[in-house]
Amino acid sequence: MQKLSLDDLFDMLKSCGGDVAGLATTPEVMEMPFDALGCDSLALLETAALIRRELGVVIPDDQVVEMSTPRALIDFVNGSLVD
Repeated sequence: MQKLSLDDLFDMLKSCGGDVAGLATTPEVMEMPFDALGCDSLALLETAALIRRELGVVIPDDQVVEMSTPRALIDFVNGSLVD
């Protein structure tokens, strides 16, 4: 199964109402808090549902809102994927 990349995550966030349009997917962005990137908790919950549908990884609602950076979310998803 494919790994979730920062580009993939940004595409998902955009489709779920996150305001990440125009942001470059640079290594620095991996450590920026989601709220500084224009993503509220609703966008994160919708993104988690999309990840479940597309990648089969279930992220509990209480955990997804605790993941404060793209790196935390990507690491969780990629660590949960089974080859």
